[in-house]
This record gives sequence, C-alpha cells and structure tokens, in this order.
Amino acid sequence: MSNTAKMYCQVFGIILVAVGLLDIVFPGLWGLFAEQTWLTSVVLTLGGAYVAYVGYSGGESSQMRTAQVLGVIALVAAVLGFVAPGVLDTIFITDGTNLNVLYALTGLAGVYAGWMTKKA
Repeated sequence: MSNTAKMYCQVFGIILVAVGLLDIVFPGLWGLFAEQTWLTSVVLTLGGAYVAYVGYSGGESSQMRTAQVLGVIALVAAVLGFVAPGVLDTIFITDGTNLNVLYALTGLAGVYAGWMTKKA
C-alpha cells in the first residue's frame, strides 16, 4: 500500500486547519495571510479538518480521491488567483500572493498524491 495519499491528507489537512485557525484567533498574524476573510478562514479550517480526518481514519481509496479533489480545487483557485484575482473575491474566497502560493502547493501535491500513487 502506498502511503503518499495518506501522508498528503494528514499533512495538508493539519496545515489548512492551522492556517484557518491562526487567522481566526490572531487575524493577520505576521502579515502572512492578512488578506484572508473570515469565510476563507472557516473554509480552510473545516476543509482541512475533513482532509485530516480522511488521512487518519479513511481507507486508501478515499484518501486518494480526497487528494485528487482537493488538488484540483486548489489548483483552480491558484490559477484564478494569479490570472484573474477578482474572480475569487466575487465568491468571497480571498486571494493574495501568499494564499495563491498555498493553493498552488496544496494543488500540486494533491494531484501528485492522488493520481501518481498506485493502489495496493
């Protein structure tokens, strides 16, 4: 069994929860994600919690599917954030250079973990 999708869900789930919660508790901490709205923080926290849950207690196929779906969504958000920044603002999802980089890293890692790993 390959652990790439499992590790992806565990690591990126915790990262997303941390980014979301840190911005809820300490808005604009260090100026890293100062452009983040409360809705973005809630989406990152709840989405990250789900991804981490799948990573720690889900089966291999659900971990791969979660990595694939999150990877595609994050890549779309990153591309929109870099190419057409106003689009994400219209649906109340914040963009900004730091968040776009987070979305891009999450997306690239998710696509790799979801599609490049082989099922046992």
